[in-house]
Order: sequence, then structure tokens, then C-alpha cells
Amino acid sequence: MSRGTEAVERRLIALRKSYEVPVERETYDLDERGHERALERREWGVVGTARVWVERDGAALLVREVGRPETWGVPGGLVEPDESVVEAGRREVREETGVDCEPFDVAYAHRAVLSPPGDDPDIEELAVAFLGRYRDGDVRPEPGEIRDVAWFRSLPASVRPPADRLGATRL
Repeated sequence: MSRGTEAVERRLIALRKSYEVPVERETYDLDERGHERALERREWGVVGTARVWVERDGAALLVREVGRPETWGVPGGLVEPDESVVEAGRREVREETGVDCEPFDVAYAHRAVLSPPGDDPDIEELAVAFLGRYRDGDVRPEPGEIRDVAWFRSLPASVRPPADRLGATRL
């Protein structure tokens, strides 16, 4: 069994109480640095990530991160050990954009099996992409993390997953 499998299963069971959850599974071969980062996340108690595609009046909220200023993406980030995936999505959107949202559906869950070099056991993580509605708040980027925040009625030229996939069906 991979490290993190039980935690991923618990998160999926909790999500399935409220949502239909299409799950994709993919295995990734890690190099040494990728393995170190995955182990750090595991030590922090992180099981994965949550992103929320927030919609308002036919537009979607996207962000440009300080570390990736050339592309637009869906707001979100790491799920803290003591919070649900839904709570993490709401929190990350609020922190990164100043906007409060309400996730109403799961677009998909991506179950990543991270295979390290050598004989170390695999590590499992879960990335969940939610669809959400705008509730309240004025757009403002999180200092030091987010470079720009904007509403889009069509996808900008340069986007990263899952914005490319969600935008193709939602805008």
C-alpha cells in the first residue's frame, strides 16, 4: 500500500457524502527532488490540494501566481491536515483572491501515485477541482503569492491545468 492511501480514501469517502466524485488515477515517476518535496508534504500532514473554479454572471475567477506569472490558473492550494477538502478550497480562494465562494460540485478528483526512485514506497496525493459560485467579496490578490486576479468570460491565451480543462466546458 502507498503512503497516504488511507488518508486519500478518507477524503474521498467524505466528499462522496455530498458530491458525485469522478476519480482519475495516474502514476508519476519522481526524481530525488520531487521525492523530497512529496515527503515534506507528507510530514506536514498534507494529503493534497483543492482548487475552486468560481463563477459569477458567466465569468470565471482566475489568478496569476507570483511564481508563475506567465499563466492564469484556478485559485487553490494545499489541504491542511485538520480541514476538509471543501474547507481548503474555500479558504484558499478567500486567501488568494479576497472572494468568498460556495463549491457546488466536484469537476473531478485526481489521485496521483508518486513513485520515488529506488525501493521507497509510493506516495498518494489527491487533487480536487471544484465548481463554485461567487458569494461575496472584492477581488484583491494575496500579497507575495498572487500577482493578479481577474474575472474572465473566455479563457486567456495562457492557462494551466485545471483552468484549460474547466474553461473548455464552463465558459
